[in-house]
This record gives sequence, structure tokens and C-alpha cells, in this order.
Amino acid sequence: MSISKSEFTEYVKLFKFRELFNYLGWDNDMTVTTVKLDEYTYTLTCVAQKRGFRVMTCTHDANGKIPTYPERLKINNKVKQ
Repeated sequence: MSISKSEFTEYVKLFKFRELFNYLGWDNDMTVTTVKLDEYTYTLTCVAQKRGFRVMTCTHDANGKIPTYPERLKINNKVKQ
């Protein structure tokens, strides 16, 4: 599947990751996983998968902030298990 840079940018700006990856030929995936990190539990939602590789979105923390890079590494390590 071919996509123009402007189309790609529009999907990303609108946070339409599921639609973007489905357009690119990835399979739909609705798996939801929770990861407890310190005092907060993050919810990871799969938006697409291809041959076992999953694309996931993650909720923000209780203060509305996205996880920091070190937190994202910890989340990633827990998900890989």
C-alpha cells in the first residue's frame, strides 16, 4: 500500500493510528493489557498487529502526562514478558 506524506501526517496528527496501520495492510488487534508501574496502572491498547509485532497506545498517568522515557522502557520490558 502506498501513502503520501500528507496523508500519513494527517493520520498521525489526528491520532488515528488504528486507521493508519489498517490502511497500510496491518491486521486489526483489540487486545488490552494493563501494566502496573509504581503507584499507577497504565492501560495499553493494541491498534494493529503484523506477524506477531503489535502497535500499542498507552494511557497517560494520573496527572495527564505521558510516561517518561525511563517509564516507557519499564513498561516495554513488562509487556515483552
